[in-house]
Amino acid sequence: GSPGPQLDWLGASVMDVKAAAVAAAALPDSPLAAACSTAGRLVSELASDLSSAGQLKEAAKWFRQAAELLSTGCDLSESEEAANCWCVAGQCLQKESLHKEASECARKALQLQAQHLDALMLAVACAAEGLKAGQEVCEEAWRWLEALQRHSELKPPQAAALAQLLLEQPQEELAMAGLELVAACLAKDPVADDATCASTGQLDGLVFVRQLVQRATEKERPDSDIIRILSLAAEVVASSRNRLLSELKGGEGHGLEEVRRLHQLAWNRGQELGRLCNWPSCASMFEVAHKLLEPLDVSASGALVTKRAREFLEARAWCLVLTGSARVQSAKDLVCKPEERNDLLQRALACLEPAYRLCQQQQRALAEPDAEDAFAEVATPSNGRVFLVLVLLEFEIHCLTGVAEKELRQYAEKASAEKAVGTKSLLAMSKIASTTSYRRLAIHCLQTYLRISLSTRAAVDHRQVAAAYREMLALQASRNESSCVVDGILRLLSGGAGRASVAGGASTGNAYPQDEIEWLVATAWNTGTHFYRLQQYRWAEGWMSKSLALAKFCPGTFSSEKMTEGYTLCLKHCNQ
Repeated sequence: GSPGPQLDWLGASVMDVKAAAVAAAALPDSPLAAACSTAGRLVSELASDLSSAGQLKEAAKWFRQAAELLSTGCDLSESEEAANCWCVAGQCLQKESLHKEASECARKALQLQAQHLDALMLAVACAAEGLKAGQEVCEEAWRWLEALQRHSELKPPQAAALAQLLLEQPQEELAMAGLELVAACLAKDPVADDATCASTGQLDGLVFVRQLVQRATEKERPDSDIIRILSLAAEVVASSRNRLLSELKGGEGHGLEEVRRLHQLAWNRGQELGRLCNWPSCASMFEVAHKLLEPLDVSASGALVTKRAREFLEARAWCLVLTGSARVQSAKDLVCKPEERNDLLQRALACLEPAYRLCQQQQRALAEPDAEDAFAEVATPSNGRVFLVLVLLEFEIHCLTGVAEKELRQYAEKASAEKAVGTKSLLAMSKIASTTSYRRLAIHCLQTYLRISLSTRAAVDHRQVAAAYREMLALQASRNESSCVVDGILRLLSGGAGRASVAGGASTGNAYPQDEIEWLVATAWNTGTHFYRLQQYRWAEGWMSKSLALAKFCPGTFSSEKMTEGYTLCLKHCNQ
């Protein structure tokens, strides 16, 4: 016959059992608690039969009855059984599109077992369905997603199914959280290789996280979100290390290509942030870009360092340099916060040592190319530029932290003597020193550069020499202190370089620039007239005579008659 009357009778019996259990709950070692547990399991079996027969609403009703009976016990296993019943009841209701009722069941399950995997998934799924129906997102959904991300038993297929539901609802933040959940699972359960991925249909974590980063970038997500997602991507790369090292040994592979594309996304965004002077986010972006490549380090394993591995070494070094540089720029904005400023400078300095090591590793690999490396015969040192930037960055940090000028001079001289750095670095060091209140150090760097450059037999880059002299003139404490600098330029021009400039009429690397000579003539004359107006005729005569001497190297540019007339008038005052 129809099961209706039988179920009604059972329902009444269940109610009687629950009422008796509640009445006896205060009594120690009550046998009714055990009876409730037994009754709960029997009712759960009935509910399972109803669910198998497709009577989902009725099954949900009896699963809830079973859960209430099992909840009367205080045993941990019974608490888990009760949570299971609440969860299955919710799943039955969800299939019937009764999402609000299903959500309540999920909540009751989580009250008993806060880390119940199926209940967490059900609760998030119900929240997604609610958003699709126009409801507001519940704050608990974020907590459930965080719990799922930490859950050790969540597998990528389960996370992917949940993410698909979240992608169908209108809240972009929740959709991204669902995708991040998948990425976190893939980091714990990586694909062995491309062949395994193709044969089993598994999600390729490297492809997935790259697409996730692209989506975040295209949707113009906040930089904090992009950095967090890239950190997840770095975890996926780290978990795929064996696969990537195998590809690296072969020279190429699909996984390596995905890592390269991930790194490029981080690199491009880091550069954009640098152009926007958003230094804290810029530093974080380049820091995570470095983390993406860290698992590709083959130096510790003694494996073959291929051309591709060397490229990754250099890319890592650049990331560390740019991380440190961004932190230095951030520190410059904290003049009134010395403790925070010093902390940032120390963190910037900490980036340099591993960057130096990477440069050394790359140089050693280039010095001993392996025959198995298909690119060995065309490999050339490519880390000279990054090494130069490293030296300059370290010099700037030392200047900003107030290192003694004597030590900074020694550092500048020693560094510029390095072949990979060169004397031109002294020009950059001079700029750095002048902007950090080391005026005498800046002048020393320029003097050292000029002494080395003009004493060599190699071709002199007079454009650089002229720039150095102009900078030295600007650094002098007074007009009269710069007099000896002009004398040095006159000596240089008298040696022939200036005549080449005049004869050729062009400003080249092998001739002193004509426009610089003209600027010197005008500057010296204007300085002379300044002293003339102050009636300091001796100083005026000295500067005017320098201007006339310089004018000989750019004939026709200035009126020699007017200049001679002015100079003669100045001499008359000097003789009075």
